[in-house]
Amino acid sequence: MLLDATRSQFLVIDVQDRLLPSLEDAERMVKHCVCLVRAAHLLDVPASYVEQNPNGLGPSASEIISVFGDQAAFEKDHFSAFSDPQVSHHIMALKSEGRDQLILSGCESHVCVLQTALEAKAAGLQVYVAWLATASRSSENRQLAKDRLQAAGCELLSTEEILFEWLRDYKHTAFRAVQALVKEL
Repeated sequence: MLLDATRSQFLVIDVQDRLLPSLEDAERMVKHCVCLVRAAHLLDVPASYVEQNPNGLGPSASEIISVFGDQAAFEKDHFSAFSDPQVSHHIMALKSEGRDQLILSGCESHVCVLQTALEAKAAGLQVYVAWLATASRSSENRQLAKDRLQAAGCELLSTEEILFEWLRDYKHTAFRAVQALVKEL
């Protein structure tokens, strides 16, 4: 099934400065997360972000905070963002408005992204993972997450797949702006 911007919502998970140095391809992940958030804003796709224990791990990366502007992050204690009542309420409220396609990004692929995806899938959402906008500390953990996500029925997509499915048409009013974002990747 193709993504539909009017049915989508986007969540960035735990892209926090203190976690980034230990992740493989952290710079790529941040760049892809930022691109997707910018496109979500252009296409009226609700986007939000969560931080794992920000008192202990610190805030999100400055690039993430910058692209979200004055929108506050959800704070969470559980590894799964969906286990946090505020986050799950937010996601399910958007689902009740017809936004049943949840796109996830962030870190770590095999912990917080995976657990969020599995719980959201169990709650009846169509779950997609922006695979180039995720990272783990090792390629082995990332591969295990990929295998498990796919086995659970979650779809792994590239950033460009997401963007062009949201657009659907080169005549879309945001096409040139989104195309410019792609060129920055």
